[in-house]
Amino acid sequence: MPIGTTNAISGPYYGDGVVTAFPFDFQVLTGDQVSVYVDGVEQNRSAFSVAMAGAAPSIGTVLFIAAPPAGTVIQPVLAPSFKQDIEFADGAAWLADPVNRGYDESALRDQALARDIARSVRVPMGEDGISLPASSDRAGKVFTFGEDGDADPQDPQEWIQPLAQPYVDAAQDVLASTRAVAATLPYPLYASTAAAQADSGLLSTRQYTVLSGTQILIYTKNSGTASTLFGVIPTQPYVDRLKNRSAVPTIDFGAYGDGAHAVADQAGLAAAMAYAQGTAALPLGAGDTVFNDVGIVLEPGVYDAGAFVYAGKPINIRARVPHTVVIRIPAGQYFMVQSGNPTTVCMDGLIFVGGLGAYKNTNTGTNVSWRVEFTRCDFHKYTECAIQNAASDSPALHVKNCRFGGGMPTGLQTVGICWRGMADQTIIEDCYMGGNHFHIIIGPYMGSHVTIQRCYFQGGNDSSVPRTRADIWLKPNANGVETNSGHNSFVFNNRFGGELMNSAYPTPRILIANEDTSIGGSNSQYPPSTTNSAGAISGFKIFDNHVGNPSPFNAPFIRSYVNDVRYFHGRGNTFVGGTLSKFIEFPNGRSVNYSNNNNRFELDDTASNIPLALSNVPVGRLEDRSGAWLGDINSVPIFPVSDDPLVVPVAVGLSGYDLSYASGTTSVAVADPYGTNEYAAVTGLALLAFTDPYAGAGGPMFLEVSLSKAAANTLSYVTVDVVNTSNSYYSFLRTFPLPANGSPAKLMLPFYLAPNANPGSWQFRVYGSGIVAGSADTFVMGDMILTKGTGRTGRDKALTRFGGVQPANRRLVGGAAATLPSGWSMSGTPSGATITVTKVGTDKYGDFTEFSHTGTTTGSGGWVLRPAPQKSMSYEAGSNYRCIWPVRIISGDFSAATTQTGYDGSSGKLTMQVGSYSAADGLLVQRGIAFTPSSAFALYGRTLTEGAAYFHNTADYLWPLLNINYASGVTLNTVFRVYAPIFNRTK
Repeated sequence: MPIGTTNAISGPYYGDGVVTAFPFDFQVLTGDQVSVYVDGVEQNRSAFSVAMAGAAPSIGTVLFIAAPPAGTVIQPVLAPSFKQDIEFADGAAWLADPVNRGYDESALRDQALARDIARSVRVPMGEDGISLPASSDRAGKVFTFGEDGDADPQDPQEWIQPLAQPYVDAAQDVLASTRAVAATLPYPLYASTAAAQADSGLLSTRQYTVLSGTQILIYTKNSGTASTLFGVIPTQPYVDRLKNRSAVPTIDFGAYGDGAHAVADQAGLAAAMAYAQGTAALPLGAGDTVFNDVGIVLEPGVYDAGAFVYAGKPINIRARVPHTVVIRIPAGQYFMVQSGNPTTVCMDGLIFVGGLGAYKNTNTGTNVSWRVEFTRCDFHKYTECAIQNAASDSPALHVKNCRFGGGMPTGLQTVGICWRGMADQTIIEDCYMGGNHFHIIIGPYMGSHVTIQRCYFQGGNDSSVPRTRADIWLKPNANGVETNSGHNSFVFNNRFGGELMNSAYPTPRILIANEDTSIGGSNSQYPPSTTNSAGAISGFKIFDNHVGNPSPFNAPFIRSYVNDVRYFHGRGNTFVGGTLSKFIEFPNGRSVNYSNNNNRFELDDTASNIPLALSNVPVGRLEDRSGAWLGDINSVPIFPVSDDPLVVPVAVGLSGYDLSYASGTTSVAVADPYGTNEYAAVTGLALLAFTDPYAGAGGPMFLEVSLSKAAANTLSYVTVDVVNTSNSYYSFLRTFPLPANGSPAKLMLPFYLAPNANPGSWQFRVYGSGIVAGSADTFVMGDMILTKGTGRTGRDKALTRFGGVQPANRRLVGGAAATLPSGWSMSGTPSGATITVTKVGTDKYGDFTEFSHTGTTTGSGGWVLRPAPQKSMSYEAGSNYRCIWPVRIISGDFSAATTQTGYDGSSGKLTMQVGSYSAADGLLVQRGIAFTPSSAFALYGRTLTEGAAYFHNTADYLWPLLNINYASGVTLNTVFRVYAPIFNRTK
């Protein structure tokens, strides 16, 4: 191999009493051709050894047996042999290796000679060399030159004495001038004399300064283009008063930073870090001190370094000029790994490229540090995680104004920040996140007061970047304890970008899930568990975020595989682009104990789209005047659920026979969820006409409609509106994605009916025509129901469908079979009478059980009907509850029944009684009313008062009954329907 270097000396390096390895970047054939000078003294060969970096000729490293003392100057030098030991025999074969070696030896000798000649005294080309007198003639003399230029030794006393006085006088004159000039400073300061002379704006006789080395030169302007030297201002040499507080690898420790000296960069940074390990006290006066980290300052450049491993020592590294320092990390390595409490980690203004990541802390214990801080840093093409830890307790991470862009390794999960364990006071702000599977992972064991704000999350579902599985992954407290599970944490004012997202890969923007530690091998590489629903996460506030999505995009904003999510507050979030399916989704369901009012969501679509559904399960309060959310298709109609008895139907239609259709619309009966064919596949527009129940004044209303995709030619979206056809005034209009065929969803929408001069011209419409052209023109729909309400169900307090105490019965099981629903019972058929169950199903008023009372009684007797005991509800001591139990006559009447009296003195043919029972099935109190049903749908109920006396704990329960008494000898001819009873809390 030819000799590819021209230098014959490396360094200088500076000893610190610790480092023993010093690289050399000139090539040698053997280690014997390297010598080392320490403070100008050649070292004995026994003091060091030489390690070659590769096959000869090669660079390498000098390894001292003992580290040179601190402050010493170390210089490896080329020291070739000047012997010629290669000899060829006459007639021998020509071999390239010994010939090349001979040439290499010659080149190395030439380099060493060139180095030494460059250090010698030389005369100009064309002159003869200087001859020195004999040593006896020049001993003790001053080296001067005679008139012919030859050396002329002089006695020091004879040479200095004649010049001393003029020199002193001149120095005093200059000092006087500079003092006089200094009194008039500051002057204009220019980069060069020529620039100042050419400045026509600087008037004649004006003075200016020029920096010359460590001196300040003062010039006086003679004319527009000329100046004369006026004087010199003596200056003190520069003193870096922070020198003992910082280490500069490119100045102090031999790093190059030119992108071409990886060995030197690695050694230089290692030496700087070794020097910087520790703290020192800075006196502040009055006996006070502050401890400040020794910092490492990197000059602009490209450094090849990494794989530094430290325990619990502080690290403070910054770029002298931010964003001018690039650190290229070796493949498969982290720039820095710490195994203990870091005390302090500060990195500022650095650009990290490649490797596994920039910083990893492997301590699994407690990392209660002063601070861990990354500011103004860039992280590019890492293949694992830019910043991560493994601690059980690690607060005070601060990442600000940084950029993250992961690489695309096969089989590795790229993460921007993965910070676990009691992350109190963690702040991630003003950062850009892109190219990761997960941009930020926090937890498990969240701690409190975690803040993620003003960040931009670039979606990565395009094929050119890693597919982003979630922008933020929150891991719960796996032990299920609510303490330190995230309270008072904020996801605030971020942008969730959708520019690179692909609707074929719909992923949530925020994921709540446990980690699957069975695979992955490390904290940042554990994937989410989709089956483990244990744990607790609480108290996050998700405010004022901008969420962009492609269209269509069938995914929720938040997806939680953890059931116990409490005290979330969502407000002011803006959703643009494709409509999200839900605000928060629970694929594994949700803990019943935490489904009432501990979460609060405020949705506002005045400037954007909003998710179609708040959630797929009961999740908390929705406070939004124009909110919309999906309900359970098996839930009871909306109007019996309200605490307001004035919430009543305005218009009701069942697809198939009670609905109206626009001209040209076709409908075909299809299966519904109740075992019948009362739904319709609609091509066109379905409508429900109604008259403003507020007589033109407008007011709060609610609409319900059951929707899904069709089996064929299906639309993906439909439009739902409420419009006054006389003047095209809209009170409500929104487009919604459709659930899958066979899985209809009940859409429940509070809205405000606008005041209008044409109260009789309103229509509630659902249509697909005009949205999508072509063969996709059909959708499936079921019930259309309009109700009105006053009181707390007004516009500003929309009906809390999933809040408070839930309806006890979602659906009466039994279909069309003539059997009682599960858990129901009846008794007491009078002699001669026949009482049968004729049908269990649903109509436009809700789920019902139909009864037939026929025959002629031969004796008096009573009939009692009981639904299932309401043991599954969560009762609260001190609260009152109302039972609403609708009954509707289909044919006949109850004239044959005897008149009865309710507990409150009411009179009627039937009594409805509700008893509260203890956990031991003991009756605590009974209440009831008497009434006579009719063919009109009506709500009958009774509020149970003094709840504290009747509900002692959550194990108490309610059990209602209906009672009819018949006299002897009467004919029965009644068919009636009893609907699912509804229970709710009144205070």
